[in-house]
Amino acid sequence: MRCLLYQRFLSRFRIQGIFLCAMLSLGVCVDRAWSVETLDQAWATAMAESRLLQAGTQQIEASRSEGNAARAARMPKLNNTTAYVALSEQPKFTTDLGIDTAALGPIGTLFPSKIESPISNQNFANSLTTVTIPVYTGGKISGLIAAADAQTSATESQHKGTIQDLKLEVAETYLMVLRTQRLVEVAQQAERSLLAHQRDVENLRVAGIVTRNATLAADVAHADSQQKVMQSENAYETASAAYNRLMWRPLDAKVSLADVDIPPFSGDLAALTQEAVDNRPELAQLAAQSRALEAKSNVYRADRLPSVVAGAGFNYLENDTITPDGIFGGGVAMSWTPYDGGVSRAQQTAAVHNATAVAKMREELRTGIELQVRKCWLDEQETRKRVQVAIVAVKQADENVRVVTQQFREGLANHTEVLDAETLRTQAWTNLCNATYDAIAATYRLQRATGKL
Repeated sequence: MRCLLYQRFLSRFRIQGIFLCAMLSLGVCVDRAWSVETLDQAWATAMAESRLLQAGTQQIEASRSEGNAARAARMPKLNNTTAYVALSEQPKFTTDLGIDTAALGPIGTLFPSKIESPISNQNFANSLTTVTIPVYTGGKISGLIAAADAQTSATESQHKGTIQDLKLEVAETYLMVLRTQRLVEVAQQAERSLLAHQRDVENLRVAGIVTRNATLAADVAHADSQQKVMQSENAYETASAAYNRLMWRPLDAKVSLADVDIPPFSGDLAALTQEAVDNRPELAQLAAQSRALEAKSNVYRADRLPSVVAGAGFNYLENDTITPDGIFGGGVAMSWTPYDGGVSRAQQTAAVHNATAVAKMREELRTGIELQVRKCWLDEQETRKRVQVAIVAVKQADENVRVVTQQFREGLANHTEVLDAETLRTQAWTNLCNATYDAIAATYRLQRATGKL
């Protein structure tokens, strides 16, 4: 029944209207800029200016580039190595003919005992161009691609979580500016009301109706209200500076924000909990990290399997003694390390353990998220009830001040009753302000908890 009455009340008077109309009815002038910024505009500005989000975007691009690099390992590789060589002497090939020139006598001088022929030029150039393509790698390339893709998914999920955290921070700071602005108005109204009461007490003292201590009490109460005005104004300036920081504006820039209505109830707790399990980017991030580690275990396993590479090449040697200068060639090569001392097996086991650890962390996080959703859901229920009570209390507090003030002027109430009534009214308006913005913030926190902010 209370909820129905509250909804009807909100359908006739928006929360902003409650504050504004009440303040105007009490003689408060609210300074409003012609142009105000909405929460959606604040989100758009913060997301566009956030250096943290810009860094996250670069990390995503880096992860995608690593994935492209893993895929490129399947493509042929073209390599060229060219060198120019200068030798201290020209290399030669010497052949001993085995002829005994001394036994031949004078004619032996006509026959050499050794024949020398150059092997290559003393200075020459050599160029080798090869093309290779992997034929079979034991699943290593596939594992690298899967690991890179999973890491990209993890980075993207982390970025989504960062966006939602930023939006929640902006929303809370935005609401804090509005809250402190309203509290400034409440404090200023209390100060004005106590100033009017101070004048009434002074007039009655001059007329001899009240004693000097009534005047002193009114003076102290008014001074205390001035203190509260200064404190509330300081809180507003601090909140505005925090908001400007998120917008990447000068900290002392003027802030003019549109008020926000209390959103409707978020819905059933069980449905919200399931929605959080399905949508929270933190859970998706851990799941992707687990997949990446599992893929890495396959990469380490492939190190113990054979790998086959096909290749072809062209070798050019600048050499006058060898023909032809250029030679084509091709072939298939296999490399296999069936035993590496246990290195790859240990790395594979470590990756499996890390993947299991990440999976356990995800289970732990899931239970924490379920608790967070329940708490935010309960906070949403509690703040709505506080608003209902605060609305009634504000009406009663305003009427109480009116009645007690009239009685005091007629001599039917003492000055302490007026001060107590004003304190109750200030507290009632403060409670309504806090309950209102707590209710709005509770919904945004619940949306963040469910992963749909």
